Amino acid sequence: MERTDLTYRPAWRSYCGHLFLMLVILIFTCIGSFKGPFAKGSGWMFYAMLIVMCLAFLGLFFHMFIKRFSIALKLRDYPDDLSKQEIAFESGIMKNRSIEIGLSKIQHMEVTRTIFQRMLGLGTLVITSAGTDDKEVEVADLYDPYTVRDLIQIHARKYTMNQNANKAAMKENSAPAENNKTE
Repeated sequence: MERTDLTYRPAWRSYCGHLFLMLVILIFTCIGSFKGPFAKGSGWMFYAMLIVMCLAFLGLFFHMFIKRFSIALKLRDYPDDLSKQEIAFESGIMKNRSIEIGLSKIQHMEVTRTIFQRMLGLGTLVITSAGTDDKEVEVADLYDPYTVRDLIQIHARKYTMNQNANKAAMKENSAPAENNKTE
C-alpha cells in the first residue's frame, strides 16, 4: 500500500483582516479615482496616491496568497508499516523548510487561540519533539486545531501500541529459544 498524506493548511477564514484592508484600499482608490482628477490643484499627488494604494492592494493579495500556499502540516500514514508514520511540516516558497518528526518523538502538543481566532474557529498548533527545548513546529490559523491535534494523538497511540505489541512478540519468540538451550 502507498502512503497517504493528510494535509492541513491555514484556513481561508484567517484572511478576514487582509480582505477587509483590501476592501478599504479598493474603496479609497475608487473614490480617489473619481474625485481626484477633477479637484483643483491635484496634479501628480493624486497619481502618486493611486499608485501607492494599488501597490498596497497587490501587496496584501500576494501576502495572503503566499501565506496560504507556503505552509503545510502533513500527517504521513503508511498503512503497511506503522514504524514509518511521521508528521511533516513544510513552509516557504522561495526558501523551503521541511521538518519531519516521527510519531514516537512527539513530546508535547499545544493549541493556542486568540479571541479573533476563536470567533473564526481557528487556532495555532505547536508541536514540541524530543531533544528540543523550544517549539519545533508552529502552524498558525488552522481550522479546528483540536481535531488535528486529536488525530495526531490517535496515530501516535496506534504507533505506540504497535511498538509494544512488537516488543512483546519478540520476547515471546526469544523465550522458547532460551528454554531450548537450557535443556
